[in-house]
Amino acid sequence: MQTNIRKFISLLPLLTISSASALAANGGVIHFVGQIVETPCVYQPSSQQMRVNCYNAKTGNTERTIPMNALLQGQTIVNDTSIARLQWVDQAKKLAILNVEYK
Repeated sequence: MQTNIRKFISLLPLLTISSASALAANGGVIHFVGQIVETPCVYQPSSQQMRVNCYNAKTGNTERTIPMNALLQGQTIVNDTSIARLQWVDQAKKLAILNVEYK
């Protein structure tokens, strides 16, 4: 028990010095880096259609429905904020990824 007290007492000056230096800072500059972005579009696929719901601060919600067979034939979904198309993973065109590019 006495050994623990001695260790604490020996560390006390070090803790006091580090605390004082942290409190002594009274100025400086903070730089923030980033972007303010809008909410991305929501793509909701079903077997018959692809629903696209986009939010824009100026116009509010916009919703568009694209027939799924048009996408399967290579049609691109274009709106104010994004471009979406199917990207085939296999040559048999049975597996695809919906690729969305935001402007």
